[in-house]
Amino acid sequence: MIDYVPLIVAVVIAVGLVFIRTNAAVSFLAICAGSVLVSSSGENAGLIASSLTSGAGMASDITKIVLLLLPMVVCSFLLKGQIAKNLFFINLLPAICAGLLAVLFCVPLLPDSVARMVVDTESWKMLVQYQEFVIGAGLLLSVFLISITGKNRNHEKHKKH
Repeated sequence: MIDYVPLIVAVVIAVGLVFIRTNAAVSFLAICAGSVLVSSSGENAGLIASSLTSGAGMASDITKIVLLLLPMVVCSFLLKGQIAKNLFFINLLPAICAGLLAVLFCVPLLPDSVARMVVDTESWKMLVQYQEFVIGAGLLLSVFLISITGKNRNHEKHKKH
């Protein structure tokens, strides 16, 4: 059962994004921003969290995971209902990439014992093998989805005042 946990988590995230009809492209890019946030300030935030919780061992790990996922969660709920129902399948592909990317970025931040269990699974090995594809496809699909859901600027230029 543990073998399928990374894929199940990715599917749950993707289904959640599609279900609330949020722009999965922005959610994908928000996960990327969360990764940058963890890289730049994760250690300091983890130290602050550990000192506030009297040195609790998992406080640093939880803080880093929150820093990673918080931008996606905030963007997802702010953009809830922004995708039309007829764009369901187009939104599904970046949502899948966002779910997979969230798992790829979260697992290394888990406590060592949990991370080791996940890293030893076949599904994790497959995810890591296709990591570059997930990132590249997610980026291209996100740009495409943003371009077709953005406002038409040419229409605004011809608008009468």
